[in-house]
Amino acid sequence: MTKQENYYAEVFEKPWGRMFYDLLFPQLLPNLTKDSKILSFGSGFGRTETFLEEKGFEVTGYEPDVEKLEMMSDQTFRQLTGTFDDFAETVKNERYDVILIHNVLEYVLDRKVVLKLLLSLLTDGGTLSIVKHSKYGSMIEWQQDVIIRSSA
Repeated sequence: MTKQENYYAEVFEKPWGRMFYDLLFPQLLPNLTKDSKILSFGSGFGRTETFLEEKGFEVTGYEPDVEKLEMMSDQTFRQLTGTFDDFAETVKNERYDVILIHNVLEYVLDRKVVLKLLLSLLTDGGTLSIVKHSKYGSMIEWQQDVIIRSSA
């Protein structure tokens, strides 16, 4: 078994992994149009990105963790890597209809900086999809420190 196959078996087939994707995909798909351009910030092993690309969407992933990228040898969507500054420079003139931040925000050190950049990359009327693990395992967690106020 390859590293990727072991990971899939460990995470995606366990009850939590199956439940996550069984809930995520049906909620995400109705909010997309055939022309949706999607950015996945923190694409990890590429499960969501591969699924969306197979559905015909234009997908760009960003993942700074090289070990995760090495396990994605069969991915075909556009994959960016490098530092956050490298990423910001690469995408600064791009716009996305949907930006995914799934199970990533809890690992980001400066959420305000990251969210400010990502919001600037959204098209008018675009969607920011955030899934975040709760530190305490509760269903709801307050995140007052990530509020960004528009200057408009």
